[in-house]
Amino acid sequence: MAKPWSPAAWAVWGKTSDYEAQEWMPLVQHLRDSAAVAGFVWDWLPPRAQLTVEECLPAVASDGRTLLRWLAGSHDIGKASPPFAAKSPPMLGRMHQEGLDLPVGLMPDDSRRAKHGLVGQHLLTEWLVARGATVPIARSFAVVVGGHHGVPPERPELEWLKARRHLLGDDAWAAVQREILDGVAERTGAEQHLAAWLAVPLSIPAQAVLTGAVIVSDWLASNTELFPYGDADVPARAELAWEQVGLPPPWHPAAPPPPRELMAGRFPRLAGRSVRPVQEATVEAAQAASSAPLLIVEAGMGSGKTEAALMAAEVLAARFGCGGVFVGLPTMATSDAMFTRVLDWIEHLEGADTTTVFLAHSKAGLNDAYRRLFATGRLSGIHDDRHARASALAWLQGRKKGVLASMVVGTVDQLLFAALQAKHAALRHLAFAGKVIVVDEVHAADDFMRRFLVRALEWLAAYGVPVILLSATLPSSHRQELVDAYRRGLGLPSEAVTNGRDDYPLVTTVTGELTRCTTVADSAAPRTVTVEVIDDDPASLTRLLEEATRDGGCVAVIRNTVPRAQETARHLREHFGADAVRLHHSRFIATHRAAREAVLRDELGPDPTDRPGLRILVG
Repeated sequence: MAKPWSPAAWAVWGKTSDYEAQEWMPLVQHLRDSAAVAGFVWDWLPPRAQLTVEECLPAVASDGRTLLRWLAGSHDIGKASPPFAAKSPPMLGRMHQEGLDLPVGLMPDDSRRAKHGLVGQHLLTEWLVARGATVPIARSFAVVVGGHHGVPPERPELEWLKARRHLLGDDAWAAVQREILDGVAERTGAEQHLAAWLAVPLSIPAQAVLTGAVIVSDWLASNTELFPYGDADVPARAELAWEQVGLPPPWHPAAPPPPRELMAGRFPRLAGRSVRPVQEATVEAAQAASSAPLLIVEAGMGSGKTEAALMAAEVLAARFGCGGVFVGLPTMATSDAMFTRVLDWIEHLEGADTTTVFLAHSKAGLNDAYRRLFATGRLSGIHDDRHARASALAWLQGRKKGVLASMVVGTVDQLLFAALQAKHAALRHLAFAGKVIVVDEVHAADDFMRRFLVRALEWLAAYGVPVILLSATLPSSHRQELVDAYRRGLGLPSEAVTNGRDDYPLVTTVTGELTRCTTVADSAAPRTVTVEVIDDDPASLTRLLEEATRDGGCVAVIRNTVPRAQETARHLREHFGADAVRLHHSRFIATHRAAREAVLRDELGPDPTDRPGLRILVG
């Protein structure tokens, strides 16, 4: 049994309710809460994310759960230092009674620069070195503590602190710091693994996943509604808090049936439609992959790529331990349209588990389906003991936490942020390290966006995450660039994928063992596309549309500026009538724009029988 904390350790404050410190929590209590809830966080992570951590640990000590609990229990050790203590003058008297005083010469700016994450990384590094670790190995663990507020310290900051050792405190402070670190290692069970862990460094992917998980644990333990001020029985305290949050376990799909049965079960609205060649080829590629693959699916519009990707995602999630799916699209409008399709797919998944859902873009609150889902907690639909249930939880909201939901649909920039050195980027890494990633209309990425997509693919490959990219018009050079990025993440050199051929439709598979292109039979009916250069003044356009819509039909008129679109719509309404012409552009109020997009999706959906007799859309 671990010996009790000393009065000096109990005197160090970790949290206060306000500047006057009318309520406060000892640092050791907050660390115990964080370590306890971190165990629940680990169990909540998908197996694929857990494996990213455990596969870099020695086989004799491959205990990622204990590692996370230890790091979460050590994350605020930097608060046991003079710069942080000085932030709450009312707390200084209690610490003074235990011999913990501020050093002479402590400046107000020191508390700002000597942030407790920076101090914590330095203290844990020194503690690990004293345990026999080399400096590089010690830093590979301590950086998780340094980055728990979103951005890990950089070398100049560490050198600045190293040159000012008085900021770490005197011998009394050092004794408390050692006591807390020793106690956390003993109480979490990390003590028995440290010698083995410190033989090899943590991999960078493991550092990112652990940092994200520590951030989640810290946010939960810092919520005073879940962990109120005052001492309590820690195990029961954490268990009760986790029950209040209500996070269900990650998605655990069983091995799905063959493509034909899978299609009928997941997409009953397409009942009677046979599985198309590109769908069968995509699912077969997912089933045949020897390790988590990159699949690039190139086929024409209307060939069923979305259904192919969702079916393949279920196969890949079952095979490689992924706990969810992210579907990324170029725009909010396309994300909204995809969201309802993914919800329908979720509610036809087998199993009675509840699956958390998030719509990831800045106007998600204007999406009727998501708003209803969030208001009720779940969809109204198939609710029996054989099918999954979609649920939107309050805790999994916001641009930082939302992507941690199991099923996420949103704009592709949600994924691209993972390639940026942005604050709390580790949360996105944690979110994507356990999901199957689907990016639709990948050809829509311009040169700027593609740079970030390439870097994101490198990260995803390093995490062992399956990725499915969909496109109708992907240039061969871009295909090669995406393949090379995934191979780099696997530690492999570039390899030509098509030998100069331009086969189409095409399914490209990239794994650690092979890179292969499979030509697929084209199930689409032959079509002729005519491109003509026209005089596009309003009068000429009107004559052209009169001829094109003689027997009715739906027409899109695309202008390159909002004023030209407005002018064109006014002219066409005078000729065709206000009911026949719709105008859509980016200057509408967000609520009006969302409503218009919903109407357009209903009017111009995939079923031709639902479309109006005459519709001219100007945008």
